[in-house]
Amino acid sequence: MLVLSVTEARKSFADTINRVIYAGERVIIGKRGNHRVAIVPIEDLALLERIENEIDVAAAKAAMKEPGGDSWEQIKSDLNL
Repeated sequence: MLVLSVTEARKSFADTINRVIYAGERVIIGKRGNHRVAIVPIEDLALLERIENEIDVAAAKAAMKEPGGDSWEQIKSDLNL
């Protein structure tokens, strides 16, 4: 994985983006020795979002099973759906 400083990333922005797009590399950009952001292929972002959605759905299902929670019918009614 390529690690660049903000200054290096700024100087080689087009090259960095091309490495991500065409070579599928992940690039970390840091400042003062600390990693701050990453540039990743869009497929990596899509995968991350799918994982986050699955975690959210699992948490929602678990919350719906807890005693004292509102039923789906009650929630729909409260939202006028």
